[in-house]
Amino acid sequence: MKTLRIALWFLLGSAEIVFAHWPQSSGTEGRNFQFLLTTGNNTFAGGATGAQIC
Repeated sequence: MKTLRIALWFLLGSAEIVFAHWPQSSGTEGRNFQFLLTTGNNTFAGGATGAQIC
């Protein structure tokens, strides 16, 4: 029981509030997206026809 209290205290005490921002895209109709990659401030989208910075 003591271990459960310590685990709950740790989980609740270390929680942070995070707000995600999801911008609306212009759509993916007719496009072949196979991956999305985010590194730093850049977001890359790629498919069979190449990759682009979004």
